[in-house]
Amino acid sequence: MSKSYFYRQIWEKHNGPIPKDSDGRSYEIHHIDGNRDNNNISNLMCVSAREHFSIHHKQGDYGACVLIARRLALTGDQISDLQRGVKRPGVGGRKPGFTHPGKGKPRTDGFVYKEEYAQKSRESSNKRAKMTMEMAEDLRTKYGQRVEIPGFQINKVMKNGRKMSYLRAFSVHYGKQLGFTPNYITRVIQGKARC
Repeated sequence: MSKSYFYRQIWEKHNGPIPKDSDGRSYEIHHIDGNRDNNNISNLMCVSAREHFSIHHKQGDYGACVLIARRLALTGDQISDLQRGVKRPGVGGRKPGFTHPGKGKPRTDGFVYKEEYAQKSRESSNKRAKMTMEMAEDLRTKYGQRVEIPGFQINKVMKNGRKMSYLRAFSVHYGKQLGFTPNYITRVIQGKARC
């Protein structure tokens, strides 16, 4: 048994086998003073997982609560509430009276929202839009015809030790030309990307 569970052996040596609860889970050994290195039998207490959770929750040890909650098979939402601080006001999470900058208060740093910022954002997201079906068919046709790609030496050994394939050279070249990533161009040619 690893050193981290040595305290279980000590408890069993003095008190016999660790019992199981009605769900078949083994009871847990709690260190009363919170020091996991203090394995004195007077510092060890055998408790159910629910009791162990309750002890740590009352102590404010929410990291231990999350670990115990996983063993208890609590739902993801219940564990998230613990991690977010919903059930632990004043410890992590949002403090009373906290207002996120920009939410409910006017900004005081001199920033003025302008429609042109929103327009630029919309334009940049349109550039990232998927290519049209016509563009994809055109690319597949060019790839099938094995058009020459200027500036690339096919089968040249690259820095990573691999040879430059025609597909990679084609994807890099047309990716730069059309404003898409080479991987996206490769997936379009292979018919794996939606257009």
